[in-house]
Amino acid sequence: MVLGITVLPDAEHPEAKPPAWPAQRKLQLVIEERKGNGPLYALTVREPARPASPAQPPAAAPLIGPPIVLTSGEPVEIEVVNRMKEPTAIHWHGIELESYYDGVPNWTGTPEQTTPAVEPGKSFVARMAPPHPGTFILSHALAR
Repeated sequence: MVLGITVLPDAEHPEAKPPAWPAQRKLQLVIEERKGNGPLYALTVREPARPASPAQPPAAAPLIGPPIVLTSGEPVEIEVVNRMKEPTAIHWHGIELESYYDGVPNWTGTPEQTTPAVEPGKSFVARMAPPHPGTFILSHALAR
């Protein structure tokens, strides 16, 4: 069962607008097709501001995505980059974030702004500042 709850703006303060987004970290989550056996896709996380050490060779893509370690309350942008041939999406399970960035294409967001599928060769920036520490999962879905 999936339950969607819409939270409307405060009627007493309709002019209230969210503050500018001060992302303290910027990551890239790259989705690409996998060759060989196993899942049809591979996930790679990059942090351009903190390049990997050249002394370490890149690891083979694991069967599940690499962990993304965030700091509670720290604003972060995660650019979901689609290098597949199909539209796709990443859905963040259990993390409290604005509906638009939740990652369910054509369903989450608002009537004025609905989350798009990430088209091949394109990207989507998810913004979040997880309020609670813990372990959460993300799931990949082909969005047709």
